[in-house]
Amino acid sequence: MYDDVDYEYKPYQGVEEFFQKGLSSNTSVSIQKALGGNSSVSATYSYLTEEGFTPQLDDMVMSAGRTERRTNYIDKHNFGIGYRTELENGLTFKSTFNYVNTDRRSPITAPAFGGDGNGLFAAIMFTPRSMDLMGLPFQSPVDNRSVYYRRGGPIQNPRWTLNNSGQDERVSRFFSNTEFGYKLSENWNVMYRLSLDTYTQQNNRFVNIGGPRQPLGEFSTFTTERWTNSQVMNLMYDYKIGSSITLDGIVGVNSVKQKGSFVGTTSQEQFVYNLLNHGNFIEHNNFSGYQNENVMGVYATASIGYNGWAYLTAQARNDWTSTLEQENRSVLYPSVSASFVISDAIEGVGNSKAVDYLKVRVGYGTSAGYPEPYQTRNILNSSTNDFVTPGGSILNTNSVSNQLGNQNLQAELFTELEWVLKQDCLMI
Repeated sequence: MYDDVDYEYKPYQGVEEFFQKGLSSNTSVSIQKALGGNSSVSATYSYLTEEGFTPQLDDMVMSAGRTERRTNYIDKHNFGIGYRTELENGLTFKSTFNYVNTDRRSPITAPAFGGDGNGLFAAIMFTPRSMDLMGLPFQSPVDNRSVYYRRGGPIQNPRWTLNNSGQDERVSRFFSNTEFGYKLSENWNVMYRLSLDTYTQQNNRFVNIGGPRQPLGEFSTFTTERWTNSQVMNLMYDYKIGSSITLDGIVGVNSVKQKGSFVGTTSQEQFVYNLLNHGNFIEHNNFSGYQNENVMGVYATASIGYNGWAYLTAQARNDWTSTLEQENRSVLYPSVSASFVISDAIEGVGNSKAVDYLKVRVGYGTSAGYPEPYQTRNILNSSTNDFVTPGGSILNTNSVSNQLGNQNLQAELFTELEWVLKQDCLMI
């Protein structure tokens, strides 16, 4: 088909002509309405779309299953609604609900050595100047294989890579916060907050049949689901003792429950070109898993102030985590800090011509970190279809993990000591 066609040897602008201008657009709408009686409602919607600088798909590869021409883009919808009210009996209620949907596609990027590889931009970088990248065909009309200047070589035409491979990501996320508050007395308040966060993430990666790097094609799908439930209840107090001393703090309990799961399939040996579903591939490898984690904590804080320029704060929290053995699940981590506003305490310092505000603060703090789930026990790996004997028998295996569980594993305890001097100077 391309025999006896003259090709002029000269420098071409193929790389420059390959890229297009990127586009970005962001639209948002916000509505807020006061309902009367200390109540209000609000709603927001925003839409973000961005298209990258890689060209759109060629007509040759468009099919019933591939209706999106853009090769590098992100579309994001964000919708939120909120409500707040305060009753005369001291009860307050506020809640927000948000839904985010994100759709993203990008070309496969990977390292390449001399242009050898699946990476789009690496292949473009090694394109010779004498190669008319945008003028010459990139794909055979007979068998859809990659066509490039090195016939039979491992270097893949970047236009073929762009049109016949890619990776998609779709994320649907819902998260909300609902909070109740009640004023028990002049000095005491109680608050309860429920937070939910759930999302589903779907990732696809595909390479059509016909490329020199993966001539049989590949299709991978991976789905992750995550669910988080967080609950907080605080009892808050605030006292003024005499004319100089203040006392305030919180006593509370917090629980966080997380559930996660994933499932994936990798298929190879595509049967019909450009048909991207697992039923069109011959070899399959499936995997899945799940993970659960719970953390429960109780905490208390107390802060004493004197005349608005001296403060002493102490706090402590005790957590119980499900990722450790029962005897090691509990961990206590306290903190204490003190601050002194020198410019307010010492007459004349804050009114000097050089210093307007001077404060010193020292603090000692601790926090905890917990290991990933299932690190304290030995694991038995289970795998199917590992080997096929010459007679056609399939061998499945059980094996001991290379990582040994540590039943004496404990939580990490981080310690921090800080000293802060804050000074605001006047310009003279």
